[in-house]
Amino acid sequence: MYRTSVPVMIRPDFDKEGTLEALRRSHADTVFLVLTRKMEYRFSPEEDLAMVRDLIPYYEKEGFTVGIWIGESMGHDWGTPGPYTPLVLQDGTPLHAAYCPLDENFSRDICRWVGKIASLGAKLLLIDDDFRLTRGTYGMTCFCERHRRAFAKMCGMTTLPTVTEVRDLVYTGKASRYRDAWLTLSGDTLRNFARKIRAAVDEVDPKITVGFCGCLSTWDLDGVESAELAEIFAGEGNKPFLRLIGAPYWIAMNPPDRKFHDVIDFERMQAHHVKDRGMTVLSEGDSYPRPRYAVPASYLEGFDTLLHADGNLDGIHKYTVDYYASPMYESGYYRAAEENRPTHEAIDRLFGGKRAVGIRHPAIMHTLRDAELPATFETPGYGMNDGACFVGSCSLPLTFEADGGDCPYVVFGEEARHVSRDLLKNGAIINLTAAKILEERGIDTGLAAVGAPLLLPVEHFLASGESVFLFGGTKWRTTPKAGATVESDFVDADGTRVSGTFSYTNAEGMSFLVLPFTVKRVGDRREESVIGIYESYERQKQVAAFAARLGRPVPAVCPGYPDLYLLCKDGGERRTVGLWNFFADTARTPRVTLSKTPKRITGTIRCTATIDGDTVTLSDILPHAMAAFEVEF
Repeated sequence: MYRTSVPVMIRPDFDKEGTLEALRRSHADTVFLVLTRKMEYRFSPEEDLAMVRDLIPYYEKEGFTVGIWIGESMGHDWGTPGPYTPLVLQDGTPLHAAYCPLDENFSRDICRWVGKIASLGAKLLLIDDDFRLTRGTYGMTCFCERHRRAFAKMCGMTTLPTVTEVRDLVYTGKASRYRDAWLTLSGDTLRNFARKIRAAVDEVDPKITVGFCGCLSTWDLDGVESAELAEIFAGEGNKPFLRLIGAPYWIAMNPPDRKFHDVIDFERMQAHHVKDRGMTVLSEGDSYPRPRYAVPASYLEGFDTLLHADGNLDGIHKYTVDYYASPMYESGYYRAAEENRPTHEAIDRLFGGKRAVGIRHPAIMHTLRDAELPATFETPGYGMNDGACFVGSCSLPLTFEADGGDCPYVVFGEEARHVSRDLLKNGAIINLTAAKILEERGIDTGLAAVGAPLLLPVEHFLASGESVFLFGGTKWRTTPKAGATVESDFVDADGTRVSGTFSYTNAEGMSFLVLPFTVKRVGDRREESVIGIYESYERQKQVAAFAARLGRPVPAVCPGYPDLYLLCKDGGERRTVGLWNFFADTARTPRVTLSKTPKRITGTIRCTATIDGDTVTLSDILPHAMAAFEVEF
């Protein structure tokens, strides 16, 4: 059963009755009482702890599972500084109020605080997503003296390396023993701190589950993954509890760097990665900083309904109650949740028990250890996957499932070091970085040579005669091998015309659609626009046509609607197609072309649908609304 947990902030004027009403109207199953870290009180004032102790039985009596959310451990780098060793960035800058777990005084005091919280009576605790080393766009930690000494010992160094020396040994060039040592050290820092916190809880009650809020960096850059930390925190015999990372507020506060499909597909990839690990998995339905001026309720509901339809999550951690205002101040979130209950029930009926199909993704979570990084230091890009972002930009359905149909794969960037030759026999859509890596591995992609980047190109598509301005990314001059089919030309600012995208089938029968462009990431942000190179009606047609030529057609295509998200799921002789319109314009009578001709419509959600051959025409889909239909073949 798909569940909802809602966090509420503990504060002196906490309104338990008003909060109860908001929780019920949000259709919550679980409430998390949020305790913030306050250094001036050795982390929590006694009044806050006493309030939580009293609220736990109150909400349990009302039928809720009650947890305590520990709002900070290592620190979000805000609030009053404490007397501990701060985390140190790769340029030597210490953070303001985020601390290194190798400082024994800090780890001891945090464990005492968590032990005190564990004694309040809740059977579920939750560690927030500040439990990490890498710190978003502004860089990595921890380069403190303790970490550098440990690194030097692991690497057999006789002198203490500087911050810059460690940084350049680890984060430049090809894979090395230095990067291996640093990632092992970083991962062990977090593993050992998690074990200490778990031991402090065990002293109170080993049956208390400690959950973990995953972070972008605790999937790869920090040398450990979120699922492993969730298993350590959970405790022996307890089911691990993991809140994933990726939230609606990322979209509201970071356009155009992050679109809905970017965030949702990263959540989907995480959920796929842990689906067989036997843990409770919730999405991050965060509407920070609240109220709806920041994040509209439609964003939160679209996020929630789509990830429910995906089917690999147990529910959502849904921020429907304002942290600082009264529970009734912002009613928009829980009103929208009430209105969407019938939609969730219909999603269970139409999407449940089916598997996602579409353009296939290898779902590789770990690439940093073996990656080739620039020769001079740049903050590594990480987090949301560029291949998935590309498919989402084309409004084509994507799947991470091993049995997700027989469409070609999308393989971008460093993933190319890890994909098997067998996987590539399905065909693959690859960017320039992936093509170069595959060529280095001895896999013929049709790429003969790479020249300088182009300045201000237009792409001319040969099949349609259409021209598209390429506003984003870096476009490269390339020379395809003999036998390649050039599908588009790049026309530079001076009128120079060179080959653009091309397709190629090698002697092993592997077919590639090669996209000669790259998009720069710094930290957790995309630094370049993708208008034209990803976001293009012609690109959508090109990818769908490539798949069709291979005899592996995309299961559903709906051309001509920006930011339209398609989720396609098959089960037996039935297929459900969901369409989420994450755009400001109405999607007028969208026409969905299926990969085979259906016999009849067997169900709809929030639309009407009619069949004409292999095409299903729907009624209008309003901005930030969804619709779905099920057909039988």
